[in-house]
Amino acid sequence: MSILGVAVAIGAASHKELGVKPKNKWCPMCQKEHASTDHPCARNHVGSSGSMEADGIVQMFNEAPEKHDMYCAEYIADGDSNTAHAILRRVSY
Repeated sequence: MSILGVAVAIGAASHKELGVKPKNKWCPMCQKEHASTDHPCARNHVGSSGSMEADGIVQMFNEAPEKHDMYCAEYIADGDSNTAHAILRRVSY
């Protein structure tokens, strides 16, 4: 079980970074019983460790039209079928 993960998108043609989404299932302040509104909470992922990559990639794809004035038409990855399935289900275009 991982409590921290990072999703990175790199343009295949440009070789430039399109986005980085760190995912964290744990917050040290919340562990000390602080309310999440009392501090800038580090926790930004709820779910399985295996879904961190998929969630980050889906967020970047959905943000791409507004942030980069582009749509992601292809996805090249390490073969993680969870991510490919999440893109097909949750990317809005």
